[in-house]
Amino acid sequence: MPSLEGSKLAAPPEAGRRLRAIVNNHWLNLAAGLMMIIVSLDEVLATFSGGLQLGEMDANHGIVVAGLLHILKALPDLLEGLEHLER
Repeated sequence: MPSLEGSKLAAPPEAGRRLRAIVNNHWLNLAAGLMMIIVSLDEVLATFSGGLQLGEMDANHGIVVAGLLHILKALPDLLEGLEHLER
């Protein structure tokens, strides 16, 4: 695969570091997971109040699962940070 180094398409190294820092931010992952759950739960609960039929699942159900996974991904590092603060 050809290298992009020296070409006009190559992003500066600091841009990659900044993007990685944003994507790996544990507080951002926690907030994104909470927002995904809150927004999609509204639709899921509306589905249940209307009477759930077998096979009547939509994307909102999957978004709730994705939101839970986002939160679970962020929690270990956040809890570890809280433990360090207690010491």
